[in-house]
Amino acid sequence: MDIQFESELTIENIAIIEDVQYGDVYLDISPTEFLGLGFDYGDSVDVELSNGLVYEGLPFYDGYYGRLGDVLLCGYKKYQNVALAVCQGSMWLKYAFDESVTCGVRLREKGKFKRTQELMGREYSWDPKDYDCMFCFANLRQLKGGYIKAGTFYRGASPCNNRHGRAKFVDETISNLGIKYILDLADGPSEVEKYFARADYNSPYFLSLCQDNKVAFPDLKNDFTSAKYKEDLGNALKILIKNEGPFYIHCIEGKDRTGFVCALLEAFMGASLEEIEADYMLTYMDYFGVTKENDPETYALLHELKFLDIILCIAGVHSEEQLKNAKLMLSARRYLMECGLTFDEWSKLWYLLSGGIGTVTTSFKQEISHVNRFKK
Repeated sequence: MDIQFESELTIENIAIIEDVQYGDVYLDISPTEFLGLGFDYGDSVDVELSNGLVYEGLPFYDGYYGRLGDVLLCGYKKYQNVALAVCQGSMWLKYAFDESVTCGVRLREKGKFKRTQELMGREYSWDPKDYDCMFCFANLRQLKGGYIKAGTFYRGASPCNNRHGRAKFVDETISNLGIKYILDLADGPSEVEKYFARADYNSPYFLSLCQDNKVAFPDLKNDFTSAKYKEDLGNALKILIKNEGPFYIHCIEGKDRTGFVCALLEAFMGASLEEIEADYMLTYMDYFGVTKENDPETYALLHELKFLDIILCIAGVHSEEQLKNAKLMLSARRYLMECGLTFDEWSKLWYLLSGGIGTVTTSFKQEISHVNRFKK
């Protein structure tokens, strides 16, 4: 790796490594090293790769603060590599990278994206004493809205991955709630086996559900518009409907992957746009204390960068203006059909989430063919 300090801050010939979990392009340099050279979060950078790809004016953040398809440079502070990433997608697969490619990065404009970094990059405590309640610490709550029956479906942080110190509380809570089936969106069986092998593993209820084959592992990635994402989610839901609730859904923090799937299920069950948004944004009140009233600027940015693409995807429209006339319930059913669920299967899902109160009529099957999704 050659480092040049001429008229501009430039790093050349950086080796790249595949991020096998999410498909990012890892640069062979850590965030600490990158910052030590003079780059700062919120800077604008140019990125040039030896395979011919060139990006000008990319933001450098400590997280994925972009819309669906946006390219950025990300340096999570506790990770080993700076990553070239496409939000909600796989950079590596999209451009068929191999590890013979090298990368150069040049500072373009100091602090161009500083305000977004300041608003989105705030850290939150991993100490439960800093939260109003343990449920806020674990981002744990039940799904509501539409025809969802209270006590049928819960969401929150992981009961098995104790990275943030929440697993033991979550495990005890889902045991007390009588959870009978779990959708684990973050792990595969091999990752879970590693948790079980740790000396400090202390989530016996989750372990018992795994042993009883009452946990599904779709191991979702990022791109909720992709065929692979829909196939994996659909296969998991096909198994879920063969089981009894109450159900619990989680990823690591119960934020992103959990946020999409819960928004989808809420729309599917007839929740309003306002109800879906309120539940999604409650995560950011739990973790960061952000509400529309106390921090409207951050709330608006979170809405734009985190929630908007989710609800546009579910609604099958392309702009916030079009959301006003979107048929969320029908569009969510269309998405589930794209996941491979038959009419009878999503009818069973409806029955489970409504506690048998709601009904699904064949008119939905007829109407749903008229819902357009992502027709450009």
